[in-house]
Amino acid sequence: MAVAALMASMPAGGVVGAWAFTRFVSDERRPRLIRPPAAMSGVPLVACLLAPGLATSVALWALTGAGSTAYRLQTQASFVRATPTEVRGQALGVATASLVASQGLALLIAAPVAEALGAPTTVALSGAAGALIAIITTFGTTARTHTRQGCAPSTHD
Repeated sequence: MAVAALMASMPAGGVVGAWAFTRFVSDERRPRLIRPPAAMSGVPLVACLLAPGLATSVALWALTGAGSTAYRLQTQASFVRATPTEVRGQALGVATASLVASQGLALLIAAPVAEALGAPTTVALSGAAGALIAIITTFGTTARTHTRQGCAPSTHD
């Protein structure tokens, strides 16, 4: 039951995060407010280093799901707006394949780390690394996308 609760908490948090981000953050502000959900995509997992109980872990993983889903919603929308229509399908295919490949690589790295350091430490390190990568990748892209396309639908359509 504990594994099921943990596995369900991220998608459940994702639903809440998507709803809250699209409901309470205006279209115009979303590109500029991408860093908080980027940080929230991993920072809560750092607390797993303290090996919290199940209820706290579920809450932390739900927060991570909320942040990562809000972050992905906006990065995908910005990516689509910035990609010319004639190459959009190919670009989205490459981006999706890259995301899946990076997730697989992360699992290959995390498995021996978990064997050596234990699951709580590995989850905490993964959360910190993921948040750092998410935040770093938002620098330079949010301002450029916002300036180039604003928040209106792409003019390439």
